[in-house]
Amino acid sequence: MSKMRLKNILIKLSITLSLLLPVWFALAAKGSTWGWWSWQTGLLKLTMGWGIKLMMVAAILALLALLASIIVKPRNGIMIAVIALLIPVAGTVYGKQIRTKAAGLPFIHDVSTDTNNPPEFSNTILTARGSESNPAHYIGKKVPRGEQLVADAQREGYPDLTTVNVNSNIIEVYGRTLSAIASMGWEIHTEDQVNGIIEATDTTFWYGFKDDVIVRLTAVDDTTTAMDVRSLSRVGGSDIGKNADRIKQLINAVNQ
Repeated sequence: MSKMRLKNILIKLSITLSLLLPVWFALAAKGSTWGWWSWQTGLLKLTMGWGIKLMMVAAILALLALLASIIVKPRNGIMIAVIALLIPVAGTVYGKQIRTKAAGLPFIHDVSTDTNNPPEFSNTILTARGSESNPAHYIGKKVPRGEQLVADAQREGYPDLTTVNVNSNIIEVYGRTLSAIASMGWEIHTEDQVNGIIEATDTTFWYGFKDDVIVRLTAVDDTTTAMDVRSLSRVGGSDIGKNADRIKQLINAVNQ
């Protein structure tokens, strides 16, 4: 086989594999959402397992293609080889950013604005969660990888997440909360206006993770309502800040 032919094969293989990488990762994630396979298969096997291996192979092929493009005359295909290399490099950088973000956040999957008296999920949510989901109790729960209480870890990681006083009466806040939840596409399970309780489930775009949310509204007076929100992932150890972000998103939407 001539050097020129080998170079062309390397370039074609590298760019083809690199362009297929985003498709692979997207299908790994959405396949879980669509029910093609479990989230464990999508995340642990297809993404963290085979996905990382494919990125390594793509990077090696792209490096070989780039070297061949530089060494073998005529020196063409350099730009294609560079593009082929940039894709797995970008994927690697993104993965490191996720790991860095996770390392700087508390390793928890249960977040509440009230850590002393958190809202408690109803039997409707508990039944939907099933027996294999993360525990639904908050008080006394410890982080998955240690002896620290979830409440203490949360207060250290998210000191700004506390009960919010909304400057409107409870009826108005209840309606605004329902509208905000509906606009975000969450599935509403419980509407208990008498007790100021709303329960819903948010299904993530990638992997289809289901996280349960409960809102508890308490009238402070005729013009002020105390709002507490709790968000709990059904599976996984660390939520990488997702539950805290979801709570802030809802509070901001209600306060607009």
